[in-house]
Amino acid sequence: MGQSTVPILAALALLIGCAYGGPACENLQFNSEWGEGYDAILNFALDHSTSGWVITLTFDKALTTLECWQGTVSTSDNKVFTITWDMDYEDGRQISLHFLARFSSKANLIAADVDGQNVCVGGVTTSRPTTAKPTTSMPETTTPPQDNCKNIVDEGSDDGTTADVSISITPTMDVESWTVRLNFLSSVFALSTPMAEVTGGGSTWTLTNKGFDGSLPAGETFILSFNVDHGGNGLPGFDSIYFNDLALCEPITTEAQTTTESTDSGYTPDHPAKYNYAEVLEKTLLFYEAQRSGPLPASNRVPWRDNSGMSDEVLGGYHDAGDHVKFGFPMAAFTTVLAWSGINFRSGYDKAGQLDYLYECLKWSTDYFIGCHTSDYEFIGQIGDGYADHAFWGRPEDMTMARPSFRITASAPGSELAGETAAALASSSIFFRNMGYADYADECLQHARKLFEFADKYRGDYTDAIPVSDFYNDFGGYNDELAWAAAWVAMASRDSADIAKAEDMYNEVSMGTASPGEVSWDDKSAMVFLVMYELTGKAEYKAKAEEFANYINSCERTGKGLIWIPSSQWGSLRYAANFAMYATQLVKNDIMADDMFKFAESQVNYVLGDTGRSYLVGFGSNPPLKAHHRAASCPDRPAPCDWANKDSPNPNPQIIYGALVGGPDRGDNYVDDRNRFEMTEVADDYNAGFQAAAAGLNTFFK
Repeated sequence: MGQSTVPILAALALLIGCAYGGPACENLQFNSEWGEGYDAILNFALDHSTSGWVITLTFDKALTTLECWQGTVSTSDNKVFTITWDMDYEDGRQISLHFLARFSSKANLIAADVDGQNVCVGGVTTSRPTTAKPTTSMPETTTPPQDNCKNIVDEGSDDGTTADVSISITPTMDVESWTVRLNFLSSVFALSTPMAEVTGGGSTWTLTNKGFDGSLPAGETFILSFNVDHGGNGLPGFDSIYFNDLALCEPITTEAQTTTESTDSGYTPDHPAKYNYAEVLEKTLLFYEAQRSGPLPASNRVPWRDNSGMSDEVLGGYHDAGDHVKFGFPMAAFTTVLAWSGINFRSGYDKAGQLDYLYECLKWSTDYFIGCHTSDYEFIGQIGDGYADHAFWGRPEDMTMARPSFRITASAPGSELAGETAAALASSSIFFRNMGYADYADECLQHARKLFEFADKYRGDYTDAIPVSDFYNDFGGYNDELAWAAAWVAMASRDSADIAKAEDMYNEVSMGTASPGEVSWDDKSAMVFLVMYELTGKAEYKAKAEEFANYINSCERTGKGLIWIPSSQWGSLRYAANFAMYATQLVKNDIMADDMFKFAESQVNYVLGDTGRSYLVGFGSNPPLKAHHRAASCPDRPAPCDWANKDSPNPNPQIIYGALVGGPDRGDNYVDDRNRFEMTEVADDYNAGFQAAAAGLNTFFK
């Protein structure tokens, strides 16, 4: 039995949940249902503390299969299932268990218990957890965070959920306007005051004087009072507080940071945004919904998509591009990039109202990866045959070809695949933890650690194990993925041993002498430099990131301003978007911030319309109408769809909102023709860098 494609919160739903809507399990939430099965989550609270548990599920009819990715499933008759799990839980812990039941004739759950506790009763709320007030916990660190600002902070009343706080500020000179930046040691859910305009989120908040009340005379003490919603977790201390960019109290410098919570950049452009980046984020996240494989949830927002790949060994995951193969290596790569953007540019998503959609986007990947991790040293890295798939033009819902699974093992390893997936799960765990889903974050990190161990211990090229060299050959080798995985595991854990391992791996694979020419699913070297700097704050890593920033500045530009490198012949905008993503992360880290902001803005705005046309489907002026995408080229069902639709001169019947097309040639020429796939192809990795860059810009424009 595979180990999970779903969060731990989701995982416990399986344990209890198969009542198929019956009254015995009012706390069962169905994500999707079809003729031969359903995908559901059961929500319940434990009435006892446990160090590992056993759940017994009894159905009224035999199932074909029951899948619970977080536990070990066994059965002798396919009617009574036993599921074991070795994680510790406290009395009263709320659990959500995600499971998949398949059958030939509808089967209902008639009994479920956890260690003797009946968990198939009651009317527990079945809505998906929101991010409004999740339970958060600081990750374990080797050096506990210290409150550095006690001498200027007065903590007032605390009702258990919110606390009153005051800060004493005495300007040394007259000021006409002021801004106070508060950096907490961990996230809070809201901050309010009648004395200032409030922006920010998570652990970083900015208070700016109201237009009529900005003057403060020198030498007079000003008391700034505000209320903090800590959600019942207790008021965190302050890492630092700044008044008009002057430190009132500063963080204690250590070799490594002590929290996985990122603070949004303080960089502010000197002009307003030219495009609506919030709308861009909304549309790019819709693109990823259109790429989903497996049983689609009831919340699906793409009306022309339905369940697909329902016979795949592991359900879920994403179709790669305009085809329907689930290529694990680029899927993991784009997931890591999106998770990184969610960590560092959370407020950009939040302001756009897209934070929950990013959560769902990442979780669709991580659920799948956990399910593909079938044992410690075995991982399913591809589902679908690339050659057979590319011989088919039609909807994913209509596929009839075989969908084989291909895997790496200890005897047939794939270090770049295992390493990149470890990075995806570790980086996503940081995002999930920051959102309040600590259990699921722990599960993702657990799998990330084991996959990194797999990548490191059994080294080899994944193309020797999986027939993917004609599609996603790792031309640069797996050294960058080893360093990338080590860095992200250390970022997620903050454990001193993991940080030491990341630095050792960086040196072992000679990252310090790497001179990358691109940022892509294949080459993570430049990103390793920057994440290692975020992890340690050390000058050697910052110097490598600056070196790459200077390389970006030196690259050729087309006549209309698009960055151009040798790889740009196919999918020019993917490379521009990835460079822009990297540039926004440099701005976040205050590395050549002005230059890198201007560059990132120029490339994103090139995509959105600065040349007179948009290259983002469904956005702006003269957007692409004939993206090279099978499902989008098909008319509404049940009309047939085949190769004639590929060659049709007409626009795609379906709008695949938010898809970034490959883009123009070196002369800024673009032909909107499905058969010019180097210009019109869309792909998950194309969109990731672009979305991350747009999130950065939406963060910087306050």
